[in-house]
Amino acid sequence: MVNEGGMASIVEMVMQRFFSPSTLARDFHASGVKSVFLGTDPNGYAGCCAALRDVDHTAALSKIKTPTLVIVSDHDPSTPWSGHGEILAREIPGVRVVRLPGAHLSNLERPQSFNAAVLEFLQPPDARDSVEAGLTVRRDVLGDAHVAAAVAATNDFNRDFQAFITRYAWGSIWTRPGLSQRTRRLLVLAVTASLGRWEEFRLHVRAGLAHELEPADLKEVLLQTAIYAGVPAANTGFHVAQEEIENISKA
Repeated sequence: MVNEGGMASIVEMVMQRFFSPSTLARDFHASGVKSVFLGTDPNGYAGCCAALRDVDHTAALSKIKTPTLVIVSDHDPSTPWSGHGEILAREIPGVRVVRLPGAHLSNLERPQSFNAAVLEFLQPPDARDSVEAGLTVRRDVLGDAHVAAAVAATNDFNRDFQAFITRYAWGSIWTRPGLSQRTRRLLVLAVTASLGRWEEFRLHVRAGLAHELEPADLKEVLLQTAIYAGVPAANTGFHVAQEEIENISKA
């Protein structure tokens, strides 16, 4: 079809393979990909199709020694799990498989899930390094002065607890690639306000304002808190946040 009618002759069929119907309906990346596809050289595309048709490396899969990640989409008509992904998963030693919703271009349809899977594969958590990594993130989020004070206050009674929160809260959770540090800051503020953890809330308000958050961010978090956790929690949160905003303006 491409040889006879060019790229336009198959573009609609291919787009339905690239993207799920819901993605096509809201034109999420679809129009850009469609333009690139229509600009592809027909001879090059036909050659690629011939290579996919004729080349078979199935027998060599068991020889792969490099750690391998296979990402498959549940509704991918081009390379479905049956007859495609399942063979990779079965034949490659020690392979890791992640299944995502969507069609062929899951990196565009589910970018957060796709990127998280790749980053977790490339940077697996290592308990031996989680304390050091946790200290680094803890300094980034709360500031050097706070962490230095916490380290200086460590004693035989609280040493295990300090190691625990550094390893698991800061080294294992805050270092995960799925959410940005800014997003995690906002989530911590919403959760601590909702639960009335005001000492922790104040700490993260102060640290957030000293780094990447603005008063407008705090206002939106607390308005959201008022809806889902109640007006009293938001009311106290506004008072605490206002105090910290004023303290910064006086500094």
